[in-house]
Amino acid sequence: IRLLHILNTAQKNHDPLLIISMDSNKTFDRIEPNFLFRAMEAMAFGEKFTRYVRTLFNAPRANIITNDVRCKVLPL
Repeated sequence: IRLLHILNTAQKNHDPLLIISMDSNKTFDRIEPNFLFRAMEAMAFGEKFTRYVRTLFNAPRANIITNDVRCKVLPL
């Protein structure tokens, strides 16, 4: 429901939006990071965005929120 709210708000305000959702177990087993980063560079994703994605591979972690209570950061 929260994601739908974000999507609707962005659409209503004509805000650009990018959502990335990854199953970390599958992602880290099947994607070769160097290939991904070279492809992102070739497609001109930009240095800032590429750094964000690189962080997912260098230090994967999760932060779970349940009933508005946030747990401490968990390494993946």
